[in-house]
Amino acid sequence: MKYLLLSQDEKYAKELAAAMWLLTRPSGNDSTKYYVDWHVHADGRVALCVYDETQPIHPDCDSAAFCKVISDSVTDQELAVIESSIDASKGEHMSFLDVCLNIPSLSNNLRTTAQMEADGWFPTDVTP
Repeated sequence: MKYLLLSQDEKYAKELAAAMWLLTRPSGNDSTKYYVDWHVHADGRVALCVYDETQPIHPDCDSAAFCKVISDSVTDQELAVIESSIDASKGEHMSFLDVCLNIPSLSNNLRTTAQMEADGWFPTDVTP
């Protein structure tokens, strides 16, 4: 798994995770509404979990709605690549990690678990 550092707040992470869910379940009428988790650093930074697996892309999903959510994080050219990747994957599976790795605005913000641990994202000395 990798983590995508976001320049926006936790609200944006929730919106992005929900938009990813709607690619799989466009009706939104399921038990959850988030496809991935996110973490908030003690200093307020936010990172979205990006799993090393593919996610099913529903044939009726709205790629434009997902792109509207992620549009502030990528260039217009990158946005077009993301939308075409989603459209080409409808009815199949897609790796969001592969998308992130191929989009410079996103790949530059990917971190490993070791990098996140070294940066204090997962403190082990938490006092209740």
